[in-house]
Amino acid sequence: MRVEDRFVVAAPRERVWLAIKDPSIVAPCMPGCQSVEIVSPTLYKAKIRVQLGPIKADFNVDVEIVSETAPEEVRTRTRGEEGSRASSLSAENT
Repeated sequence: MRVEDRFVVAAPRERVWLAIKDPSIVAPCMPGCQSVEIVSPTLYKAKIRVQLGPIKADFNVDVEIVSETAPEEVRTRTRGEEGSRASSLSAENT
């Protein structure tokens, strides 16, 4: 699945950069994100609930910052598994 969109943020670039690098600000914007833990400046752990109709799955996810060009771009790698079933996910994000 590829999710892509663009929009304009009416705020100074430096302020947006600080916000996008702060998991406590980004996490509430992600549907299904129940919690986030900062492990290091480049690694976060999150719990995400995905629901499709009556089917629900809770994923334990690691989000790693793999590169960044301040204040232009941050690339992340996301990997996770669902606790009791054989579901997993992996994504590269820009």
